[in-house]
Amino acid sequence: MKFCLFFIACCLVGLVTAQIPDSVIVLQNRDGLCNSIWNPLVKKLQDRDNFQVISHTVEQTFYEPDRNCVITLIGKIGYQFELIITKFDVLGTTDSTGKPVECHDFLKLYDAERCDNAKLLKGINFKTGLCGTLKESQVGNLIFTTCANKLTIQFKTGLFKDHRTGFSFELRQYPWSNPSGGPDCDPSLNGIAAGVWKDGTFNEFQNSWNDQPIIPGYVPGGVDVDYEKEIDGISCYECQNCPVEPFDPDKDGTAVGTNCYVCSKVYDEEYYVARRKCFHRTDYLNVIDSIREIDQPFLGCQKTADDFGRTVNYCFCDSDLCNGSSRSMINYLILSVTLFLTLIQRIYL
Repeated sequence: MKFCLFFIACCLVGLVTAQIPDSVIVLQNRDGLCNSIWNPLVKKLQDRDNFQVISHTVEQTFYEPDRNCVITLIGKIGYQFELIITKFDVLGTTDSTGKPVECHDFLKLYDAERCDNAKLLKGINFKTGLCGTLKESQVGNLIFTTCANKLTIQFKTGLFKDHRTGFSFELRQYPWSNPSGGPDCDPSLNGIAAGVWKDGTFNEFQNSWNDQPIIPGYVPGGVDVDYEKEIDGISCYECQNCPVEPFDPDKDGTAVGTNCYVCSKVYDEEYYVARRKCFHRTDYLNVIDSIREIDQPFLGCQKTADDFGRTVNYCFCDSDLCNGSSRSMINYLILSVTLFLTLIQRIYL
């Protein structure tokens, strides 16, 4: 009996210790998985100012190969980030001064809400990123500062595992002041207004040639440039004051938006008419920011109250024309028709 209680206690302790605290941000989880460059994780850092960012969980000694992990951190409005690298062991070659020469795996840090080499933090080469191994005497001396309250982290690893222990850095946010980045953070150019281009040549707009369709600055030949659109994105219904259910796009004056990041259907339960829309990534994140009681991007439906106290349903989905009729309504109609046909068959047979 005592052994059983001891075993259960050990299991509970293991579960507690395995839980990652809110102050720790992990790129690769305990299964070696992460959000990709095609679907980056977005985290809002509103409840605290100090964090630790690590390449992978402590359960794994080495980080996993063949990953392209991307996470965007959004801090408090009017704040900026400072990060101090405390450990660094990423596969690549450096020169005698520790400057990266060829990075097989790399870490890149962007002063923006997406991977965009024109906004790499000062001191990071867009061709290589950061790699190599920091000596003990160098730990804590590598410091980066953002110009605003957004930081995107990209950790890309090659096909082969080389038993490297990855990186960690301390991250803090504090009220914005003119950073030590010099003209890169000139308030007349950037200030605290994220999203304004700093510098960079046309080549620097690209993260890599393989990733260029999703990077702002990618310019397909012979078309008008719209940096907000998702290349090869999804299609969405668009209409104002159209029925929630039943919804007939052919009869309800519905348009179709293309190259969308997500589709939306927004309606309140009093009037039961919907607004359907195609959202590009930045607009979607701005809408999430504006919704009361909701502070994280989501797929599916959530309810909240508007300024007039009415219940509003916000629904987001990420497949072609997914903001039409709900599946439950379709399933209900199919079931009703099936039951009706069965009843008719029994009456006449």
